[in-house]
Amino acid sequence: MEFRTVVSVPELDEDNKASYSDASMFIGSCFTENIGTKFKQLKFYTCVNPFGVLYNPISVANGLRLLISEKELSRSSLQHFNGQWFSFAHHTSFSNPDPDVCLEHINSELAVASDFIKNIKYLFLTFGTARIYKYNSSGETVSNCHKIPAKEFTHQLLSIEEIIETYKVLLPALKKINPELQVIFTVSPVRHLKDGAIGNQLSKSILFVAINQLLATFDYT
Repeated sequence: MEFRTVVSVPELDEDNKASYSDASMFIGSCFTENIGTKFKQLKFYTCVNPFGVLYNPISVANGLRLLISEKELSRSSLQHFNGQWFSFAHHTSFSNPDPDVCLEHINSELAVASDFIKNIKYLFLTFGTARIYKYNSSGETVSNCHKIPAKEFTHQLLSIEEIIETYKVLLPALKKINPELQVIFTVSPVRHLKDGAIGNQLSKSILFVAINQLLATFDYT
């Protein structure tokens, strides 16, 4: 008797297998970070999470838009709280007590990743949750709350349609800057139990259905 779920994964044909000549980029949740790090350890030409860990599809999309635009962030883009300067588009690993150091770290990573994404073959996008946090003062969806009190944010569950509409615009924009790009969507298996067992399942289900519809729409995903 098996006490685990056994999944048989069919082997890909040779044309779809990643080789050492294929550059790749990983953006998304901590699951992406772990898999991307494995690629690096195996000496693949890889860029992993240039914004730090991102959990929801909208934050991932916002990061990709920044890479497409090739724009640097300005000092006015930063926020300050509890002695730290940070960007709502980035993980806390970019935060710093010195705003100039924070901005330099952000923009140096942006410059490298904006150039890198033009020449990759595979873009791995991993969604962890369909739940987002909007900063009440600006209405923007944040990638990380940076320990700001919860009352400053509105918690929202994305709809399937919101995710699809976002990526129906974004995917062609990515293809425009890199015609050879192949996009691989994944959903993190890590449970977000702070939303409860049912809440986690609901969130993951939204992600799966949205991705399934995007796969049916775009032949390069």
